[in-house]
This record gives sequence, structure tokens and C-alpha cells, in this order.
Amino acid sequence: MRTIRYLTLLLVTSVVTGFAQPVGFTLQQAVDYAVENGYSVRNKAFDYEISKKTVKETAASGLPQIGVGAEMNYNIDIPQQPVPAQFIDPTAAEGEFVLLAFGVPYQSSYRANLNQLIFDGSYFVALMASRVFKDISRLDLEESKTEITEQVYNAYGNVVISKELISLLEDNLESSRKILKENRSLFEEGFLEEQDVDQLEITVANLENNIEDVKNQSRIAMMTLKLIIGYPQNEALTLTDDINTFTELNEFAGEILETRFDLDTYVPYRSAETSERAAYLALRNEQMSYLPKLSGSLNYSRNNFSDDFNLFNLNNFSDDNAWVPFSILGLNLQWDIFTGLRRNARTQQARIDLDRAQMNKKRVEEQAHIDYQQAKGDLNVAIKSMQTNKRNRDLAKRILENTRVKYREGLSGSLDLSQAENQFLETERNYINALLQLVSARAKLERLIGKYNTY
Repeated sequence: MRTIRYLTLLLVTSVVTGFAQPVGFTLQQAVDYAVENGYSVRNKAFDYEISKKTVKETAASGLPQIGVGAEMNYNIDIPQQPVPAQFIDPTAAEGEFVLLAFGVPYQSSYRANLNQLIFDGSYFVALMASRVFKDISRLDLEESKTEITEQVYNAYGNVVISKELISLLEDNLESSRKILKENRSLFEEGFLEEQDVDQLEITVANLENNIEDVKNQSRIAMMTLKLIIGYPQNEALTLTDDINTFTELNEFAGEILETRFDLDTYVPYRSAETSERAAYLALRNEQMSYLPKLSGSLNYSRNNFSDDFNLFNLNNFSDDNAWVPFSILGLNLQWDIFTGLRRNARTQQARIDLDRAQMNKKRVEEQAHIDYQQAKGDLNVAIKSMQTNKRNRDLAKRILENTRVKYREGLSGSLDLSQAENQFLETERNYINALLQLVSARAKLERLIGKYNTY
């Protein structure tokens, strides 16, 4: 439904204005769009749909199987059998034989058959296994949604932060150019040394290069975001949330540290449990192969024998003399008592697979606790790093404001002002990067505790 809403909005805007306007996504809208349209999610959704059809396919093999058919045979050479000639002519000599044809040139038949599985232990196990396979595909889909949520937050943050850095660098460049222009005038009047002007020219050139580099990074970040959420690369997309959104997200990030870790909400562990069930059913399937299989069948046909082609002559189809009926009801019991130890070897292989699945579940459980502790530690470090960088940015901003006042009053030189601006720019950059690291650390921890969609 969200996809339809986005496309409808885009279509209405195009009709009203006469040309396509860029679509704007908030952070949450980008996540919602990615959950429905992201390539990785859609790929898992296809797998899940296939698994549901597989369950139906497996169940169908235990339902009645009905088929119909028709057949026509033309005997080019009717088979002949030798018989004593005295059967035809009593006056024939003893030991003389004649050839008689037994049959007619055309033989037509219509048939219908019904087959029904009565008992097969492997069928019931396979039916349960197909449902487990569906559960595995569903969990894979769920995990892909959690992963893409984390990816969108990081990618969206990269775009927002790159734009924020561009804005900061351009403001700093404008200020540095203004100071450079003033200092050139002072140098020409003999109030400054050439070294001061040269230093500022280097600063301006470096800022111009940095801006081009960050702009290129911003373009790549936007392309990456579009790729993640499944948005067309050739269509414009604007991001309506700014750096303040990430600041607000991180205000209460510390509360997540108090959330208890529950394995039942951890998707990889649930997947490992489901895989264990699948391995157990595979073992049961091999064990069921020791039991007999029983099936029933019902076949009915009507056959016509004629000197002329009459496959489609059905006027007298109900006449038993014209179309001879034939029916048979059968039961089939198959019991493979000895298979040359092949069945035993397959059972042992399935048992080993079960042991491996149980071991893998234990490994996932232990690794989950390690990842949880590491994610908590990373988030705690990210919170402290963000707080430290925020203090450093505030201090650098206060220093810059004081230096600007001194510069206007002639108490400080342009070099001091340039250094103060560069220092503020560096601390601002560090603060922004710390915000992004905090968002990433928070998303990772929330994915582990099963609260990945609470942003």
C-alpha cells in the first residue's frame, strides 16, 4: 500500500505541475519503502512465496490423482497364427495348416485412472518438513527486513551528514575567502607579510578540494541509498530529514542499554532452531523408509475394435458391444526389506546432520551473547564519544566567536582566525561522524534485541 501511495503521489504531482517533481522521503518513509521494495527483501519474499507453494505441492501428492487419456492403434500387418487346416476344411490332409488373422485393423480406447496414496510414512514427514521450510523462508524474510532497516539508517545518515559537511565547508570557505581578500589588501598596503597571505591561499585551496571530494561522496551515498531501498537511480529523490533528526534519535539511546536480551526474539537463533527441526524431520524421513508403502488404483477404459477408423465415432459409446468396457481395482504394497545397507547409511548421514544442526544452534546462542555484549559496549562508547565531541564542538565554537571578536578589534591576526575556524570545522566534523556512529551502534543493538523497528 505504501508503494501505491508513493507512486500515486508522484503521478498526481506530475499531472498538476506538468513535470515530475522529486519525491521526498523522511527517514521512516525510506525504511518503509525499503521494507517493501528493497532488492534483498523482495528476493527473500520470492523465496517465501515459493516455500508456500512447496507446501501445497507436497500436500497434493497425498491427494487423489486423476487422469484421462485416449489411444488409437492401426495394425498395419494383423498378426496371423497357424491353425490346422481341418478346422476350416474337414477334407484337408492331416498335418496341413492355414494362417488366420486374429484382430482388426483399428483399435481405439478411452481410459480414466484414479490413484490414491493410502500409507507412506515419508509423505507425512515430508509434509511437516515443507512447513518447516516455509518457516525458514519466513524467518529469512524477517531477518532481511531487520538488516535493510539498519542499512537504510546508515545510508540515509551518510547522505545527511555529507550534505551537512558540504554546508559547513562552504561556510568556512566563504569566510576564508573574505579574510584572504582583506589580507591581500593589507599586504598590498604593507601591513602584512606575504607569508600570511600564502597560508590563507593554501587554506582556501584545501577547502575547495575538500568540498569537491565531499560532494562526490554525497552523490555516491545517495546512489547507495537508492540501491538499498530499491528506488530507481534515474529518478530524483530528496531527503526531508536533516541532522537534527539523528540528534533527536540519540537523545534516549542510553535507555536501550537497559533492555534485556531475549534469544526468542533474535531471528538468527530462531532460524537455527527451525533448521534443527528440519534436520530432525530429515532423520525421521529416512527412518520412515523402513516401513511399507501402500497405494490404491482404479482404472476404467472402453475399447473399440473395427475395420474402420472410428476414434471419434461416439454415437454408440455406451453400447458395451461396440465399446467394450474394461475396469480394474488394485492395491499396491511395496516393502523394501533389504537395500544393501544403503538405507542405513542414509539414516546415519541424517543423524550426523541433526548433530551438526544442534551444534550450530549452540554456536549461534553463544555468539549471540557475545554480539550482544559487544553491541552494548559499542553503543556505550558511541554515546560517550558523541558527548565528548559535542563538548569539543561547543568549546571550539566559543573559541571561534571570541577570536572573531578579537579579529574585528584588531587584537588577533588572520592566521589565528583561520586556525580557529579550521579547529571548529574539525570538531564539527567529528561531532557529526560521532552521531552517525551512534546511530549505527544503536541500530545494531536494536536488531539484536528485536526492537529494530522502533525508530
